Amino acid sequence: MVKTITFTNALIYRNQNFETTNLTITDTKIVAIGPQLIGEIISLPNGSLITPGFIDLHAHFREPGQTNKEDLLSGAMAALYGGYQTVCLMPNTTPTTDNLNILQPLMEKARTAPINLKFFGAITKNLAGEEETDWESLNNMVVGFSDDGSYLANHQMLEAILRFGANNEKLVSLHVDSRHKLVSETKILRQEVAKKFGLQGVDDDYESNPLSRDLGLALKHQLPYHLCHLSTQKSVDLLKKSRLINSKITAEVTPHHLVLSLEDIHKDDANFMMNPPLNRAIDRQSLIQALNEGIIDVIATDHAPHEAISKAGFATGTMGIIGLEFAFPLLYTHLVKTKQVPLEIILEAMSIKPAKLINHSDISLNIGNEATFTILDLAESQPVLAEKLHSKSHNTPFLNQELFGWPWANVQHGKIYYLKGETENVRENSRKNYIN
Repeated sequence: MVKTITFTNALIYRNQNFETTNLTITDTKIVAIGPQLIGEIISLPNGSLITPGFIDLHAHFREPGQTNKEDLLSGAMAALYGGYQTVCLMPNTTPTTDNLNILQPLMEKARTAPINLKFFGAITKNLAGEEETDWESLNNMVVGFSDDGSYLANHQMLEAILRFGANNEKLVSLHVDSRHKLVSETKILRQEVAKKFGLQGVDDDYESNPLSRDLGLALKHQLPYHLCHLSTQKSVDLLKKSRLINSKITAEVTPHHLVLSLEDIHKDDANFMMNPPLNRAIDRQSLIQALNEGIIDVIATDHAPHEAISKAGFATGTMGIIGLEFAFPLLYTHLVKTKQVPLEIILEAMSIKPAKLINHSDISLNIGNEATFTILDLAESQPVLAEKLHSKSHNTPFLNQELFGWPWANVQHGKIYYLKGETENVRENSRKNYIN
């Protein structure tokens, strides 16, 4: 039975403006935006905001191969509760998603998810940087190509995949680092932090040197180039200069690099360990400024689940932290409420801009478009609690931190997922709905 619902008492973010009005959906479509009260009326909490659903261009759900850390189900549930409508998954699984035999079963399972799950195909077999995957066979199945955390040092191959991506309108998402030049004892920590714990670390050339080399190629041939998780002032300066010459160069930044710096690390806690590492306060401020100026296009979580035992300390710790479920509250609390970044810039970087980079369908809140959006309660304050997270892993330095602006509901193609006031029974029913 077709049902009509009108949401009232909220700001609506549409077409780069905020409006105080009502939004009506019928079945899977937005049918009215205005003062009309049609069908069932849902009056939202004071302080609510309706925004296009978030899109994450960079996440790890660990399936296949490491489902003790995360799987498609647990990752999708974390994303749902974080207000995401689409998450793009990186290929560093075990085995790597570098061929159709690995990719097709994952895509079949992903079709039952409450959100859209899309996949990056590997650029090289096993992410080894040596032998190309069959890009043509993967092309219609993937949202883009990436070797994720492996730097593609072969510039002949890099040029080839950038040309392939440009010709096929596929995002080529690239990680840069200088690990191939580091001694084995080096940890992916800023040297200022590493020295405190008797370790050998890296400086900002770790990222900027290979980036400079890559950007030279992108500029020479005027090719699209998308940089993952930008983290230093040097890299921002390189990006800014390069974009003046080649507007097809784009970049993403993570929530944790926007709100944390090495000055926040006070103990041997590998939940502060990620690649690229946290950098200086001046680097963090340069990222914020670049986001405000449009030099950085996208905020992507780099959601990277790990079990607790692998996060015991810097000497043995694995790199990466989770972030899907509380990305918006984290950014809203630390950047918007402190007046460092306007709310509309955060919303654009989490929804409209990433949609454009992957040629997603129109996600704006306009009549006739799909009823897929997120309802945020900007007044809602609660701590990040491990027992309430839907991810299998809890590796984050933000546990127990009080944050504002939690998602209240996630509407996916007209289906409303209420996210507040849940009980374990409700959570279990959500999981059953996903599986069925």
